[in-house]
Amino acid sequence: MTEIFPYLFGVLFCSVIGWFFLVYTLFKILRIRHPEKYSDMGSPTLFPQEQPDLNDLKVLPSFLFNRGWKELDDSKLASLSWFMIFYITLYVIGFLFLITLLFLGYAP
Repeated sequence: MTEIFPYLFGVLFCSVIGWFFLVYTLFKILRIRHPEKYSDMGSPTLFPQEQPDLNDLKVLPSFLFNRGWKELDDSKLASLSWFMIFYITLYVIGFLFLITLLFLGYAP
């Protein structure tokens, strides 16, 4: 069980880079295909230039989990959104498993 910890940590670490790419792609699709929705969301960016507001941090989860993308009737956006929900769910499960291994003493 000890040997799984570094691999799981590496996978989760690399998954963060993948998540940033997915968020970038989502914002790009919104900016190009749905500019009115993008501006309604406050024109979110991956790395804001100014100090982020707490409301800025709520934009993405509320858009994904409240299914704000369904009203836009865009099949590529819908596929990306479903994939992102699946991706973040797997990430959270993996992270909780990693924390459990850490607390049980399986970490090297």
